[in-house]
Amino acid sequence: LAKRDGKNRNCIFSRDQYNRWVRSISMRDSLRESVERGCTDFSLFYQPQVEAHTRELIGAEALLRWRNPKGRMVAPMEFIPLLEETKLILPVGKWIFETAARQCLAWRKRVPGFRMSINMSYEQVRDLSFRDFVPQCLGKLGLPADAITLELTESKIVADWNFVNEQFDGYRGQGIRIAMDDFGTGYSSLASLKNLSCDIVKIDREFVKNILDNDFDKQLVSAVVALCHSIGIKACIEGVEDVPVYELLRDLCGADSIQGYLFGRPEMPHIFEEKFLEHYQGEPYAEREDR
Repeated sequence: LAKRDGKNRNCIFSRDQYNRWVRSISMRDSLRESVERGCTDFSLFYQPQVEAHTRELIGAEALLRWRNPKGRMVAPMEFIPLLEETKLILPVGKWIFETAARQCLAWRKRVPGFRMSINMSYEQVRDLSFRDFVPQCLGKLGLPADAITLELTESKIVADWNFVNEQFDGYRGQGIRIAMDDFGTGYSSLASLKNLSCDIVKIDREFVKNILDNDFDKQLVSAVVALCHSIGIKACIEGVEDVPVYELLRDLCGADSIQGYLFGRPEMPHIFEEKFLEHYQGEPYAEREDR
């Protein structure tokens, strides 16, 4: 630690910190082995996204999950930063994209117009091979580009917005939509909204969980949605868990789409199908008892 943080320092040994370091090293090795075996132990869960006013299913977000060698599901906040640090996110990102795109193709046969949102790290933006991989994958599957939304998920400050926008404009030129994820946290700010060429802003649940009791959050969300609409950007609200919150976001704030436990948790594909696709007739399903 003293060497890492600078010279002329004294650091006291911490067993907890040491154990976390050992766990991190072990997890890196296990992740690398999973990737080398063809991304075994990884899986995708899917969380529904609904149109705010009609509550109709419009798509899903693909969320990465990973089981360690002991079979335990590891929290994404633990393993995803390691994938990014080790650049393993590059091969895993291609696996995620193709797996999610295949799933989208299958579900569009049951829900025409179904769209899949796929997270994209800044490391993937910088990886020019991914830029070539995306249209090749879509062409191979026969999936139209407008079925895909790429969500930029990165807590670091983006150093070169011109480069990022150049890459995203290439995707948008194909028909793929770009979303700014977790707006209001991490890298997401008004400066990012100004700089990033995107189609959708996803407002983080931190601004939603107390919105019924917090006038500031209520006015802030309304203002952000209005700002987005004024420049042709749609607003998706994340983390919606209660009907009164949903109704406020729909009626007062004017959200375009909603994602949250009120309409569904992240599910494995077969469970997603049972809950959201089997009886889909284009009707609202927010009041279903098995939600």
